Amino acid sequence: MEYIQAFDNRILYYIYENFHNAFTDRFFIAVSWLSNGGAIWIAAAVLMLFSRKWRSTGIIMLLSLGISAVLGNLVLKNIFCRLRPFVADPSLTLLIDFPGGYYSFPSGHSVASGSGAAAVMLKNRGVGAVAAVYALLVAFSRVFLVVHYPTDTICGLLLGAVCSIVIWKLLYPKAELLSEKIEEKLSKRKAKE
Repeated sequence: MEYIQAFDNRILYYIYENFHNAFTDRFFIAVSWLSNGGAIWIAAAVLMLFSRKWRSTGIIMLLSLGISAVLGNLVLKNIFCRLRPFVADPSLTLLIDFPGGYYSFPSGHSVASGSGAAAVMLKNRGVGAVAAVYALLVAFSRVFLVVHYPTDTICGLLLGAVCSIVIWKLLYPKAELLSEKIEEKLSKRKAKE
């Protein structure tokens, strides 16, 4: 555990001392803010529900976001009880409002980002690549903003991705059936109008 903490500290302090300027501060605050509570991923999943092509992916994504959030925020954070970097070292300047809770592992933003990006990647690699880049920016933003250590974000991304992959493998055929039933009902409703 000491080795992991030393690794995390080395990277966190390097970023803290070398990457901050007016542009990066504003940019990573915005990237992080868009993902508060998984908002951008939830919004993307809800939008997918309105598309016949993407509806099944939206269903899988919403399920994965919910399950991974419970595992990360309610289970693992309370098992590991790892203090956030700015709590462990009050000399670190916090650029955002105090995030919910004092515990750091795993990063909830990263869990949601890993979950969302993996679901999109499973549907379409091209669009998934864009989602993956954004997920990595979110994870980096959390370290940049000293609210998480690097391993918090790496493990968060992995947890979210694994949840999406498992749920996809287990439930995608059922999500497809549900999507077809929704499409049938919509078609019948349009035919009546």
